[in-house]
Amino acid sequence: MSSNLLYFDILLAAALLAQTSCRDAPGCPTTSSKAYITLDVFSATDGGVVTGIEAALTGPPTISMSCDGYRCSYYGEEVAGGYTLHVSAPGFEAASVPATIRVTSLQCGVYVTLEPGRLVLNPSEDLDASVGDASDRGMH
Repeated sequence: MSSNLLYFDILLAAALLAQTSCRDAPGCPTTSSKAYITLDVFSATDGGVVTGIEAALTGPPTISMSCDGYRCSYYGEEVAGGYTLHVSAPGFEAASVPATIRVTSLQCGVYVTLEPGRLVLNPSEDLDASVGDASDRGMH
């Protein structure tokens, strides 16, 4: 990945740390138990962005992620634990991988991470097969 992406990841981590929810510690502005996690999805062929993504975590609760472009996110209750991450997108093979949501307590809130925070999808072989089938029938 490019150095711009690494720089973006560092900025994102800093922003997430700054957006942590606050507890009742002295100096904390408010009290909240909300968590914010993200997942970035890329193509295995060229590292490009994948669009039209649907993502969900199944485990203790089921968590549907909201996707916009290559980024999926969840904002809601802190839900640490082990999950299965299910991701699909048009033209790509669906993926189901083990995932973990970790919640680290800080003096004034929590830092929440999703591992893996990035997922690479392989192009669908069915897409190639359907193009071949159409060519065999004289369709273009």
